Amino acid sequence: MNHFSEGLDGWFDFHGAYDRIVARLPADRPSTVVEVGVWLGCSAAYLGVEVVNSAKPITVVAVDSFNGSPDLLTELALPTLEAACRANLAPLVEALGGRFRLLAVDSVDAAATFDDGAVDAVWIDASHEYEDVRDDIAAWWPKLRADGVMAGHDIGEAGVRRAVEDRFGAAVVVASFDSGWWWVEKAEAA
Repeated sequence: MNHFSEGLDGWFDFHGAYDRIVARLPADRPSTVVEVGVWLGCSAAYLGVEVVNSAKPITVVAVDSFNGSPDLLTELALPTLEAACRANLAPLVEALGGRFRLLAVDSVDAAATFDDGAVDAVWIDASHEYEDVRDDIAAWWPKLRADGVMAGHDIGEAGVRRAVEDRFGAAVVVASFDSGWWWVEKAEAA
C-alpha cells in the first residue's frame, strides 16, 4: 500500500519511531498498537500503511476525544474534525478491516476498555498539559505487555517532559529534541 499521510493535514515527524514499533512486533502472533491523539489522522495513516505493508497481524487502535485544544480549533469545528479524520483514515478501514479502529472517546476511558497486558505499544500524543499526559501514562501503562513499549511525541513541551520524567525517570530514551519523541520499554522501567 502506498503511503498517503503526506497529503493529509496535521503534524507528523516521528516516522522512525513508528517504523521501530512495527519492526519490533512479532509476525507469528496478533499484536496491538494504540495511538492516543489522532487529530486529522496524518500519523495514524502512516502507521496503518506500515502495518499493512509489514503483513504482520497488527491491530491499530486510534484514540481521540475530538474535543481538541482551544488554541488549535480556530479553523475546524469539532464535528468537522472527527468527520475529516474518519474520511482521511477510510483507506485503512478498507485495508485493515477489523484490525483498524478509531475510538472517539477520552484516552483514559478508552484504556479502561482494554485488559491489562493486552497492548504491545502505546503512543501518547494528545494534550501537552502535565495532568493529561500523567493521566494518559497512568491509564495505559498497565495495559502494556511485559515487553511492551510506551512512547510519545513532544518531549520538548514542559508538561509532557515533566509527566514522562516523573513517571519513568532515567528509563526514558529521548530520540532527540529535534524529532521530539520519547520511548520506554516496560521491561526496563518500573
